[in-house]
Amino acid sequence: MLLHKEQLRPIAYEPLERIGAMADGGYVVDGRLIDSATGILSLGLGFEWTFDEAVRGRNPRAVIIGVDPSISPELFSRMRRRSWVKIILYRLLGNAKKLQRHQRWKMISNQYKRLFQGKVQHLQKMVSAADGPETVSISTLMKMLPDASPHSVVVKMDIEGSEYGIIPDICDHASRISTLTAEFHDVTTSPQQFNEGISRLLQHFRIVHIHGNNYAPYSREEDFPDVVEITFIHEDLCPQAATPSRRSYPDALLDVPNDPEKPDYVLVFDQLES
Repeated sequence: MLLHKEQLRPIAYEPLERIGAMADGGYVVDGRLIDSATGILSLGLGFEWTFDEAVRGRNPRAVIIGVDPSISPELFSRMRRRSWVKIILYRLLGNAKKLQRHQRWKMISNQYKRLFQGKVQHLQKMVSAADGPETVSISTLMKMLPDASPHSVVVKMDIEGSEYGIIPDICDHASRISTLTAEFHDVTTSPQQFNEGISRLLQHFRIVHIHGNNYAPYSREEDFPDVVEITFIHEDLCPQAATPSRRSYPDALLDVPNDPEKPDYVLVFDQLES
């Protein structure tokens, strides 16, 4: 086995809560750090913004920057116009399935319009180690936030495998980050990349929660899923005498399966103890 599972066991940390969807798109965090944050970097949006909506609702003072090149205001404007026409058409035709689909697209496009305004902005770029015409770095994003105080920023990250390239930049700005909650891909297919990335993050942060994404394959050889969601808290904000967590993973009070049609993956850490 190449995966260093021993470094993935969370420490005992309270309190934790789930913010966002009770499905794919929700994240387990310390709500107090959400409430006190002055900046939120939401790296990777797609069509799922329940975390960002919940954060804005409970902390309207925070500046939220969503970063995703795959969506745009123009896309949602077209969706909204098309959905109006399709809703009228399928209502007249009595096609309930297609009517429901276009009502959903209309709802999503309206949500985007409501969310991304004022202190909540969408940057139509890809997060990268360097700035470019279509990319933006963590350093630049940090400069866009109004407050440079320690532990004032929360980073939420789901960028489909590109996370490893920006881990060095995240570590360079670790003193400003209270929370990093991220989805890591290719855990078992590229374990060295994953091991090195986690080891680097653990120089500044502590793991407080972990959950396997059951949309991804499960490696029998490694006895671990290929995609995991991990929540880190800066080490300065964690108990000095950190002890291993005794929670079960998944935690019934915090976790739900990403794919509701399949059982969640069980992650076992007790067997790693000597």
